[in-house]
Amino acid sequence: MQLEASMKLRILIVILVAIVSCAVYLFFSRSNPVVYRYVDRASAQYSAFIIQNPFRDLEPELRAEAVLQRLKSRNCQQALTLQGLHSSRVAYLCEREQKYPLGSWSVMDRKDEGQKIQLIYRTNRSSGGSISPGAPAWINVEKINGEWQATDYETYY
Repeated sequence: MQLEASMKLRILIVILVAIVSCAVYLFFSRSNPVVYRYVDRASAQYSAFIIQNPFRDLEPELRAEAVLQRLKSRNCQQALTLQGLHSSRVAYLCEREQKYPLGSWSVMDRKDEGQKIQLIYRTNRSSGGSISPGAPAWINVEKINGEWQATDYETYY
């Protein structure tokens, strides 16, 4: 009986050390915001499954979320006043956003390349009174003068 309790305690300690080691590794490898990525290349639509590092820098995602929140609130011109978008493209996107308003979204993938990040969102849009799955939306975020800024928005309707 005594041996069994001692063995259980040792197993518990090994498990706890493994969990703490993983958490420490993730914390110190903040530069890897995606721990695991699977992209279904055979899918007709972009389809990905990712596990994100819980200790990643969230500032780029907050900047992209602000754009999506403004689009949902129907402030399209304000949302899409981005460095990488021309006024004719903004006019087209705002026309489409009015016709197919954004309902909800969730991060589907994140691709980091130094000071540039591409966030890919799964969207749901309103159409004819019902909400249906929309096409993915891509938001580029770049670090400019030390601050993260959304610079581009792309989606299909």
